[in-house]
Amino acid sequence: AAIGVTALKQGSALLDTPATVKVVNDEALAVTNVTSGQQLSGIVPGYFSMQGVTGHSASIRGLGSNSPDPSIESSVAVFMNGVYLGHARDFTLPLYDIQQLELVSGTQSTLLGRNTSLGAIAIATMRPGQDFGFNLAGTYTTGLDAVRLDGGADVPLGGGFALRAAMMVNNEQGYITNNYLKRTERDNEEASGRITLDGPLGENGNLTIIYQHDRMRTNGQNLE
Repeated sequence: AAIGVTALKQGSALLDTPATVKVVNDEALAVTNVTSGQQLSGIVPGYFSMQGVTGHSASIRGLGSNSPDPSIESSVAVFMNGVYLGHARDFTLPLYDIQQLELVSGTQSTLLGRNTSLGAIAIATMRPGQDFGFNLAGTYTTGLDAVRLDGGADVPLGGGFALRAAMMVNNEQGYITNNYLKRTERDNEEASGRITLDGPLGENGNLTIIYQHDRMRTNGQNLE
């Protein structure tokens, strides 16, 4: 099957794209059990993510920015359905119901804008289907005492319009031992929901509206 690249806003095929782009589809993310942006380290060659003071920092080919100031924007930008997310805390965003992920190496400021001096990560979520359907998946990880549940449903509305609702909940205890409190850390509780409306707009246009709400709570230490 042909792989299309949308991160450079040109809609070209992967082999015809004049840039170093690595594409990861939803099946590869599911096999590696990637559930958030901070777990993308090692998913493709040359990309590394590391826990910082206020969030995760990203580096491509050994270069990146990791500032303790939450207002500093990263030199490796994240685009979620075309929306720019540039701070270190944005790398903790939950990944679920993903169509594909594109990692662009090298300076892309001309095409993608500022703060992409080292590269960019473009995340595209699933679009609504024209037939009614749903999917649901659950995972339990013994080492983390983690429970994850995610799924989505497509609802056709007529006139070419369709709606997709997706959700994710994740609870885990972590693998860091707190010898003082005699427990494992960090305790993470995540929940997210997304609604996507897609359909034709006039003869040559298309309308896509996406609303997403995330909630994340952590308690405990990162290091032992």
